[in-house]
Amino acid sequence: MIRQQVGDLLEIQFDGQWFYVVVLSRIVMFGGTIVFAFYNDGRRQDLGSLLASTDGFNLCTDLLLPKKEGVVTLLGRAGDTAPYFKTRYSKGTFYRGPKVKADRWFIYKLDDLRNPIAVVRRLSDEYRPAMDHSVCSFDVACEKILARYSPDQDPRI
Repeated sequence: MIRQQVGDLLEIQFDGQWFYVVVLSRIVMFGGTIVFAFYNDGRRQDLGSLLASTDGFNLCTDLLLPKKEGVVTLLGRAGDTAPYFKTRYSKGTFYRGPKVKADRWFIYKLDDLRNPIAVVRRLSDEYRPAMDHSVCSFDVACEKILARYSPDQDPRI
């Protein structure tokens, strides 16, 4: 079993498809690590095209499911991880049901996900693309990758 480290570029074969992530943090929330997930259509990619791209998004996910039910392979090291941080913030709100807009957002810096730095009613252009303040299982991450999700598409905004 691979033990991922910051900067690792991982190829993950899961549910018959291929996914690629760069690990950006150690474990931060409930077993999850912050990663950069490359947008992909589920097909296998070559290392050169991955390293030339920053087309994707940040999210916090755990890799337990693909390690247990899939194949996780270390492709290499990303070196400098700065280009893979689409944001340095995360945003969270209380769930109020489908099609309900959030009326209060908690903003966190990625280096301190426990203490909010701001509570805002509307998201500014700086906070709108902030990573979702949650951990998702890898099967949910796969759905987001295939759908070309980005955090500013949150239906609660």
